[in-house]
Amino acid sequence: MLPWRLEVASLIASLMFFIAIIIVLHAFDGKSLPDLPLNVTLNAIVGPLATFGEFLLMVPVASAIGQIKWNRSLRKRPMSEFRILDEASRGPWGAFLLLVRTKGGILASFGAIITILGLATNTFVQQALKYQTFYPAGANASMPIAQYLNNTNFAPLNGFERGGNIAIDQGMVAALYRGLYSALNSKFTATAVCSGNCTRSSYQTLAFCNTCVDITSKLKQPKIHITPENKVARAYDTDYYTLPNGFALTGVQPAPPSLGNNDIPSIGLLNAQFDLLHFHQATQLWMTVIAIGSAPGSIPAIPDTELNEKPQLPPVAMECALQFCVRKMSASFANGLLNETIKSTWIDKSLDLNDIGNPEDSSGVVLTPPFKPSKRFVLASEAIVGTGHWLGTGLAGNTTMGTTQSKLDDFLSAGSQQHSSDILQAIYQSMNSSTKGMSLALSSSAYQPEPAVGIATSSTSHFVVRWAWLSLPLILLAASSIFLVVVIVETKKKGLMPWSNNILAVLFHGVGGGVEGRGVRDLQPLMEEHADDFMLEMRSDVDGGHLVASSRV
Repeated sequence: MLPWRLEVASLIASLMFFIAIIIVLHAFDGKSLPDLPLNVTLNAIVGPLATFGEFLLMVPVASAIGQIKWNRSLRKRPMSEFRILDEASRGPWGAFLLLVRTKGGILASFGAIITILGLATNTFVQQALKYQTFYPAGANASMPIAQYLNNTNFAPLNGFERGGNIAIDQGMVAALYRGLYSALNSKFTATAVCSGNCTRSSYQTLAFCNTCVDITSKLKQPKIHITPENKVARAYDTDYYTLPNGFALTGVQPAPPSLGNNDIPSIGLLNAQFDLLHFHQATQLWMTVIAIGSAPGSIPAIPDTELNEKPQLPPVAMECALQFCVRKMSASFANGLLNETIKSTWIDKSLDLNDIGNPEDSSGVVLTPPFKPSKRFVLASEAIVGTGHWLGTGLAGNTTMGTTQSKLDDFLSAGSQQHSSDILQAIYQSMNSSTKGMSLALSSSAYQPEPAVGIATSSTSHFVVRWAWLSLPLILLAASSIFLVVVIVETKKKGLMPWSNNILAVLFHGVGGGVEGRGVRDLQPLMEEHADDFMLEMRSDVDGGHLVASSRV
């Protein structure tokens, strides 16, 4: 074994490098990205180890293939085979040519395969590394919920019926305005306390629910006689849209004196003081709104078609009911976006809000939904009546296109002629957005209980070692060891010295005097062409043997 000490040492060193790779990978397997000096990555450590391991692995393989050409020379072989084996011992290209030309024997082919597969060693080691994102969970996510309604103060002046001052929670006021003026399909989501990605599988919260019914079919269209400013010469008949409860949309109204003699068409009425047409039997309603507004796509919708060159679409009528409800929800927070999902909505239809007294009444309403776990949601009478009174007062009234003749103008805090049109154009979306906004404000109130606790996950990158990718380097290491041992044993049995690829062995024991008188020139192509015409054989002598060339014929 002593003559093969370099090959054995290289094999052991290659094994050490691969063991070092395994130790490094095992140390960082499942760990977060390390903060190494000079921003060195794990690939920068494993890559050189794999390169040195591959280099040292090929040293004994190349020596063993080189020795095979001497071992096979004990019998007459074509000179070209000697050359092919010599080239195969010098790298992957020569190994590939050996396999293609099918010369050199099975053992040499085995060594050539090891040489070629060795090229993939570094790649397989690199593939063992994978950066994977994990989401460790922790109970530090929270979602605001509402369990109480108690956000109204009332200061009576000689009794509730004679007047008073209602103070509404400013958050609720802002929520209502936001709902009325938000774009269609706007999202109203709470602010989740979360770092990373969070989920809350189930929680319950008190909310305001809105249900709107289209009652356009109940609109009647009688003709009315209009005499502007009592001037008979300007009198005419026009359309007049009305509901069975008296709620109506007029055609043309006399203009205020400050606007001259222009006629101002009315575009809608908003009121909550008329008899209900659809929800007349419901007792759980907190508030109802009846509205006649412009039809979708027509701005504005003017009943008086006789004054327009192009006919206008008729108006639409809606009846909306606002109710207290309890929602069972789930929420997820990912990539900076909160997504709340309503799993179930419960409304206590047995509730009779007609029994609720004035804001001085200390009794309240308790809602107990059938959800699990069971919870009680408390609504103070003062808050129910006070908030409803404030909201109803603001929405009630009639509105014209050029001026406002109701409390609706005070409610909107502006005299713009467009405000009413914006609300009436999409009354359902406006009411729905308003309830969403008020529900959000309710859950964000300071007097609500502790937020619902959920699961928070934060993304972190870890190293994951795919150990299967290390199978090829380890298999090649084992195959190289077996290959080297077989060649060593064969060399010893044949009584040859391990000359391998030593050029001195060729000089001392090569073909004595060359191949004389054979007509072979010194050009390489000619030598390659005639290599198959000569046979080489190692013959023993006192100097350790010489290669002897002889012709095939």
